[in-house]
Amino acid sequence: MLNGVVQYLVKWRNYSDNQNTWEPMGNLDCSDLIAEYEFSRRVAKILGTRIDNNRMEFLIETHANKNNAAGVGWYKEKKLGNCSHYIQQFWDEFHRTRTSKFVYAYFHFNIMRIYYA
Repeated sequence: MLNGVVQYLVKWRNYSDNQNTWEPMGNLDCSDLIAEYEFSRRVAKILGTRIDNNRMEFLIETHANKNNAAGVGWYKEKKLGNCSHYIQQFWDEFHRTRTSKFVYAYFHFNIMRIYYA
């Protein structure tokens, strides 16, 4: 924030990192990318995964911020565009510990653990 104006560091397509610029939100016409970035800042951890309507979804634990309470919920993979490092951590942990790793399932707003054999 500069002089009370929210700014974002922009990586421009087809330009090197040394040409990144800080831009005020009013100069940017990419609300979907800004929303993805803001959501990614709230992600605490990926807890599980499922397939719903042939689409991958992840069970996400989020931090609270001034606009949103902390919580747990299912989010489509598309919404997690800026969270690839969290997805990779989840799969690395899953593959490393899959014999004892539990998968979370969301059931009537409660989390239920299902264990592998």
